[in-house]
Amino acid sequence: MTASEAVDDARIVDAIRVILATGVGPAGGRAIEFYADPRIAAANPAEYARTLQNIFGRGAGYLLMAIVSGLGKEFGVQVDEGTTLDQCIGALRPRTIWSVRRLAAEAGPGKRKRSSAEKAVGPPCCSQLDDR
Repeated sequence: MTASEAVDDARIVDAIRVILATGVGPAGGRAIEFYADPRIAAANPAEYARTLQNIFGRGAGYLLMAIVSGLGKEFGVQVDEGTTLDQCIGALRPRTIWSVRRLAAEAGPGKRKRSSAEKAVGPPCCSQLDDR
């Protein structure tokens, strides 16, 4: 999948609704949607996964695997048992500098050692990045 083939949120939400209805039936799918809105999955897949885990405990793993597998089939993304919902939906998005920065910010501090110049000045802003 290329950046020009990026999938919009509405298609992701619709696909998740179909996957839920197929897996647990239409009424079960609507009940899950009541507590875990699939629009959250499109905007913040990690938060959606946490919500399902809070509701279903260990059983959420099976539901998440079904969602990831279904999204993979629907949009032609190769997934395996270790693929998370966040990784799957991330594969549907175009890679931009902002998405890379968001992923780096979510990874948290301490993943990269800061140089002595960065420690003295602080984190680089956009103008400092252009000078490098």
